[in-house]
Amino acid sequence: ARRVGKGSAHPQKLKKRKRRNRIVALLATTLMLTGVAFIGGTYYFTSVRSPGELPLGQITRIFSADGKLIGQLGDDNRTVVKFEEISQPMKDAMVAAEDRTFYKNSGVDFKGMLRAVWNNVSGGDQQGASTLTQQYARIAEGLDQDSSYTRKLKEAVIAMKLSQEYTKDEILGFYLNTVDFGRGTSGIQAAAQAYFGINAKELTAEQSAVIAGMVKSPGGYYEPDDYPERVKERWAYVMDSMVETGAMTQEQRDKAQFPKVKPFQPVGEFWQKPVYQIVKYVKQEMAELKFGDLKTGGYNIYTSIDMRAQAEAEKAAASVEKGNPMRNQDPNITSALVATEPATGRVLAYYGGPDGAGSDFAGYRVTSDDVIEGEGFHPPGSTAKVYVLAAALQKGYGVSSIWDGRSPMDFPKSGRTRANGNPVSNAGNYMPCGNHCTLRQATVNSLNTPFYSVTERVGAGAVLDVMREAGVHHMTPARTAEGQPRPNIDVTKFPIDSLVPSKFQTEIGIGQYDVTPLEHSAGMATFANNGTSVKQHFVTKVTKGNDVLHEDKSTRKKQVVSEDIAAVMADVLQDIHADRGAVRGRQVASKTGTWQVGDGKLADENGDVWISGYSPQVATAVWVGSKKERIPLYVNTNSDLPYSATSHRRQMYGSDLPGSIYKQFMEKVHQALKLPVKSFPQPVPVGDPDMTGNGAAPSAPPAPSASPGGDNCMFPPFCPGRAGDAGNGPARPNPSENEGGAVGPPPATGLPGLVEEDAVAPGQSLVRTLRAGRRARL
Repeated sequence: ARRVGKGSAHPQKLKKRKRRNRIVALLATTLMLTGVAFIGGTYYFTSVRSPGELPLGQITRIFSADGKLIGQLGDDNRTVVKFEEISQPMKDAMVAAEDRTFYKNSGVDFKGMLRAVWNNVSGGDQQGASTLTQQYARIAEGLDQDSSYTRKLKEAVIAMKLSQEYTKDEILGFYLNTVDFGRGTSGIQAAAQAYFGINAKELTAEQSAVIAGMVKSPGGYYEPDDYPERVKERWAYVMDSMVETGAMTQEQRDKAQFPKVKPFQPVGEFWQKPVYQIVKYVKQEMAELKFGDLKTGGYNIYTSIDMRAQAEAEKAAASVEKGNPMRNQDPNITSALVATEPATGRVLAYYGGPDGAGSDFAGYRVTSDDVIEGEGFHPPGSTAKVYVLAAALQKGYGVSSIWDGRSPMDFPKSGRTRANGNPVSNAGNYMPCGNHCTLRQATVNSLNTPFYSVTERVGAGAVLDVMREAGVHHMTPARTAEGQPRPNIDVTKFPIDSLVPSKFQTEIGIGQYDVTPLEHSAGMATFANNGTSVKQHFVTKVTKGNDVLHEDKSTRKKQVVSEDIAAVMADVLQDIHADRGAVRGRQVASKTGTWQVGDGKLADENGDVWISGYSPQVATAVWVGSKKERIPLYVNTNSDLPYSATSHRRQMYGSDLPGSIYKQFMEKVHQALKLPVKSFPQPVPVGDPDMTGNGAAPSAPPAPSASPGGDNCMFPPFCPGRAGDAGNGPARPNPSENEGGAVGPPPATGLPGLVEEDAVAPGQSLVRTLRAGRRARL
């Protein structure tokens, strides 16, 4: 072996290594001492308050952008009662539901905390880990909206101090007198009144199990009026847990019946208005801005909501008055609409449902245990192809690149083959351009097989990266290999390679994984803003007295795609204007999409329908679906007749009810806000002409089919007066038939209902808007 002499550089390397090791050791020691000091300081200086000592303080008021009061915090419906004034079954049910080892543990679940930290940093399923004592510590110290690891540590330290200073019964009493049970209640006395009209000491075991089950997700998700089956499932879980803890016998459990719950009667003017849905986001943002307890702080919070835009959103998405889209539609369906200002990221209008205290179909909430949930998660279907288009253009593919649009097609790399019974198909096996579809044609015609190919080429990770950078942060991953659902996650918290392919596969390119209208609107706003993402937000200013404590500067910006790519995307997406998606006198880029029910006899019927799009000044996402469990959606084409009395019903598409809502809102909101007419930037060619897809170049450009009226019709089977000429593929089926085509079951890790359908209605052509001075095709 070669010997090292005195003249060698080896001793210098050893010195550097030792110096580096000393620095690392010093940093580690400093961090450890800092942590010890933090724990010791928190333990020594924090004095945990009992419910009676929690200050009522000054009410925090929430205003719209134009100064109208839309909500307030601090007027809790809470009455503190003595421990002995709470029924024993209620105490037992609370322990069984939230912390079975409550009377045995030290107040802190260290194993659970470590497991949660590991899963949260490694890309595993996000989860919280809190005992009843930790949960009360969080409430008492106003830590409920802060999801940082510092909060978790502080919460644990305070919980340990609580366990040393108070008995278990005292802590349980504190908890029951302060926790949020939903329906605007804080504490068990108010909850007993709200759900059963009795006092806390009168609650039976069956009633107690209902109320204890609410803590997991107080509000919309377990609201008995809206979701009785969910509430009964949660009730059964609590009742079974009470058997396991010894609070009741199996014989008592077997005889128990679900109790009758009072209908919800919201208290106060704010709860009853749709705009009150935004309060949860205001709380989250105020926590991020490091403001203290909002219920006692006396803040004035000004939001981005413009009541002129909000009024138009509620009218378009909810009004059943004559002339509005929802008139005489199926009473079992509902809609959601969110509009964002692209240049600032400010949310202009938010409609998630008719009741501010009820179900919110537009967004999400983060529970006290950091679980992401809500009724606002829906599969976006073909509207997700906008992100695939962006990823492809970023990778160097141009909109003239050629892709194979035949249907069905095998994709063995992703496990989708006819031999497996799960090939990828276009809706109705529609093939307008055969095996030589340009990326532009594939986008305009919303073809699944080319987009599946594109996603395989660019990678599901590239598509996911565009989505999260554009503003889509919370999504529902694929099911496990055993077919079990996974919880929603914040995709910004994990590296891409920990999410793909374990949680998101190629199906991301055709919209399988749930997103919310709120964040879909943010994504569209990024492309409207010349490819620059501005953090979507509600809070614009915070004052207290005469002091301005925070003022929005909208400085959190990031260039997601280049300005040239954004201009090309807008040019392509303007070609997708259905009659109901076009906005008179305005340039608007949009994309429709749907997703099938996926279960039962009507599995191939559409269960979620969307349109998302933007002008240069407003980006909007509209979703229509069912109020409860997913059902097939049908549109009433004669709104003069009640839905139950008309035969004018057919399967719904994105250009139907969502398109009507979108068109009405976009036209009215530009007028209401007095926005000047603006145009998208002129596009220039992007992409490498040598990069091509998996299609075959045609010998001559295919001639566009013309409808009798002379317009270019993108879907020949649906053009007025045409019998069904679909070019290179079979005619689309009649809507009364199995529209969408059978594609076989999805892979084990996929969600049911792979095929999305994006068609326009019979007799309604998907017409390219012909504008004066139309720019050349790219």
